[in-house]
Amino acid sequence: MTKYYSLFQVKKKLTDLKIRISESESDFFCEVLSKSLSKNIIDSFHEEVLLILMPFDKEGRGSKACYTPIKKHEMPKAVIAYSPVIFINNINNPPEERAKTILHEIAHFCLKHDIPKDQEDKDKKENEADILAEKWLTRWKKKD
Repeated sequence: MTKYYSLFQVKKKLTDLKIRISESESDFFCEVLSKSLSKNIIDSFHEEVLLILMPFDKEGRGSKACYTPIKKHEMPKAVIAYSPVIFINNINNPPEERAKTILHEIAHFCLKHDIPKDQEDKDKKENEADILAEKWLTRWKKKD
């Protein structure tokens, strides 16, 4: 049987999020995870992924999200992070869109996606992440 964390447990586990984003956005993120993802998935990505949540710049520019499967030994000197990184930039968007983005990027991690070889590979990986994120998003919409 799949086990899930409570919202309180997820908030406690991810206390470092409040350093980079507002408390309300941290609460939203934790709610999405607690309603959508199993304990195993949360534990795995919490231990292995650097998660950065941030707003768009004032003009609304920037990619809404990015999963970067960088390995420690492949780190460029300009990047100060260790293996894999998820950037989420759409924290000002409607809740369902934010939840879908968060879950889509975590799906890339769970599917062990590496850097795409070409456009066809990129499209395939994006589609796979979309499918898994939609499954989780359905759980998030159902739970209260």
